[in-house]
Amino acid sequence: NFAYNDNVVKYQTHYGYSGTKVQIYNDDTDSLETPLANEELCVSRTGSWEYVPPIRYGVFDSNGNRISFNALIDPNDANQVVQATLQQAPLIAQYNFDTTNTLWLNDPTIKIFNAGWLGNALQCKKIEDGTLYGNGLCPGTSLQDNPPTFRIVRINGEDYQNFPLFDIPEGTVLTVDGGDQDGEEYYVRHLGVAKVYPAKPQGDADCDSLTIQPSEDTPDHTFFNYPEVVSPRTGAVLVNKLNATTDLFSLSQGLEYPKNGDADNDGILNYLDAFPEDATKSLDADHDLVADSEDTTANGTTPFLQDWTNHKHLDKAIYSNYFKQPQN
Repeated sequence: NFAYNDNVVKYQTHYGYSGTKVQIYNDDTDSLETPLANEELCVSRTGSWEYVPPIRYGVFDSNGNRISFNALIDPNDANQVVQATLQQAPLIAQYNFDTTNTLWLNDPTIKIFNAGWLGNALQCKKIEDGTLYGNGLCPGTSLQDNPPTFRIVRINGEDYQNFPLFDIPEGTVLTVDGGDQDGEEYYVRHLGVAKVYPAKPQGDADCDSLTIQPSEDTPDHTFFNYPEVVSPRTGAVLVNKLNATTDLFSLSQGLEYPKNGDADNDGILNYLDAFPEDATKSLDADHDLVADSEDTTANGTTPFLQDWTNHKHLDKAIYSNYFKQPQN
């Protein structure tokens, strides 16, 4: 749910389809809290800052190829990427970076998980502008969180979150330290950046002027519209289909009629004339090649009508497995 004006966007975040609001950690009260009205997250629509997420790097070998090393069990599984589910230890590269961050001081290395994912220490940063808070993780978070970058922390009315300590510069050469690939050199590229829009502090006038409307229950859809379409209703239909009849055979040879012409001079333009070469006929509503004036079947056939007989599943709900619960 969200509300916005020209300057800001005010929003709530929820867990999947459950409707449960995501809680924030309030450092002032040392507790997890569900934001109340006028305490929701609110960001500016301008003035974003950028950083390189861990999975937006490219790691290349000396031949210019993406490395094949992969510490992940399944790099295509988003949950495993988030949880760092590994089948083997990542490659380690020593790196010099001047900081007071205790996580980095305890382990001053860059970890190579695969050809697109590099990791360094995490740092609590203000969502407004990326300035650092403290010397490590945000209060109320830990490396065991899933993931530790998920939780938003509110400190003195300002919103903070864990981000990578620093961007590994474009063009950095990492030298593997230890293991089977000891001494191997890998070249780093930036393959993309993430934009962070500045979080507004509690009490911001623009944010307080907005009200997020309550959620409305949407019933599960248990129906599907089976359209009945008959098209075209009139006019000459040119088909590329050989047939024993002389008329259709001639059409397959490329005979065509200008849409605004009148080939049989009966006063009916070709695009409205089902029999453009016969001045005594012009209508064939059921497209059976028999003029309405001669049709004894009372236009009973509709060759262009979709038959849904064997395709309807009226006993199934489209979202039959959809799980919902009331919003907290």
